[in-house]
Amino acid sequence: MVLLDRLLAVLLRPRVRRWRRWSFVVTLAVAGLVAWRFGLQSSALLVAARIALAVAVALLALRLGGERGEAVRDLIMHPRLRRFLAVELRVLATIPRALLGRRRAGEFAYHRGDPGLPIALALLPAAAAEAAAFHLLLPHDWLWAHLAAAVLHAYGMVWLLAWGLGSRAYRHRLAGSELLLRNRPFYRATVPVSAIADIELRRERTGERELVLRDGAALLGARGRVDLWLELSTPVPVLRPLGEPVPVTRIAVAVDDPAAMRAAIEAARTGLELADVASPRRAAPLLVLPELAYGAH
Repeated sequence: MVLLDRLLAVLLRPRVRRWRRWSFVVTLAVAGLVAWRFGLQSSALLVAARIALAVAVALLALRLGGERGEAVRDLIMHPRLRRFLAVELRVLATIPRALLGRRRAGEFAYHRGDPGLPIALALLPAAAAEAAAFHLLLPHDWLWAHLAAAVLHAYGMVWLLAWGLGSRAYRHRLAGSELLLRNRPFYRATVPVSAIADIELRRERTGERELVLRDGAALLGARGRVDLWLELSTPVPVLRPLGEPVPVTRIAVAVDDPAAMRAAIEAARTGLELADVASPRRAAPLLVLPELAYGAH
C-alpha cells in the first residue's frame, strides 16, 4: 500500500493530472513486456490476464473512490473510452431491463407520451429489409463479410430498440441520500440530496435534443420538454457518452409526475436534516472512525 500511495500521490499532482489519462499506454507496454518475458504467447491467456487485471483494478478503484479511484482507472483505459464502453453496456442491457425489470420504490418514470418506441418499431422492418438486401448483394463465398455485416446490422437494431425503450428502462431514482437523474442510457447525473437548494415545477420546451447545456444548467429533456428544476448549492457533473463531464448548478428533467418527485425529494431532504439534528454527540467518535480508516484512500 505504501508503493500505491506514492504512485497515487504522483498521479494526483496538478501538473501530472492532465497527462494522467494517457497512463494506460505505460501499463499496456508493461503488460506486453511481461507477456514476452514469460512467454504468454497464447491469445486466450493474454485476454484472460487482461480481463483479470481490469477486474482487480476496478475493485481497487471502487474501494479507493473519488479522484484516487479515477487515477487507478486511468491506468487501464482512457476515461473517454471508459465512458463510451459504459454507455454501450447500458445500451445492451436496455432491452432486458425494459422487459424484465420491475418498477421499484423511489423510481420516477418519464416515458409517458414518448414517441421513441413507436418510431423504433416502425423502423425495424426497414432495417431488417436493408440487412437482407445487403446479404443478397454480397458474394456467397465471402463468409467473414457476411458475419461482420450480420453483427453490425444486429447491433444496429439492438441500438434502435434501446433508444426506443431507454426511457422505460432507465428511470430517475431516489435512493437514500442520492438522486440519480437519467435520460435513457446515454446521460446521467448523481445528485446528493444535501446539495439540492431549491425545487421548482416549471415546464419548458427543449426541442428534440436530449441534453441542452446553457448558463450553467443541464436540461435532460424527453418528449421535447422538461418539467422539474433543481437548484444546486454545489456543482454536480453530468456524464455524457463521449464528451467530458459537465459541472452544472441547475438540472432540469422530464418526469411524468413532477409533483410526486418533488414531494419525495423534499421528504428525503427533511429526513437528512432531522437525522443531523437528532444525532447524539456521544456517537460522533464512532462516526469519525470510518473517515479515519478510509480518509487517506
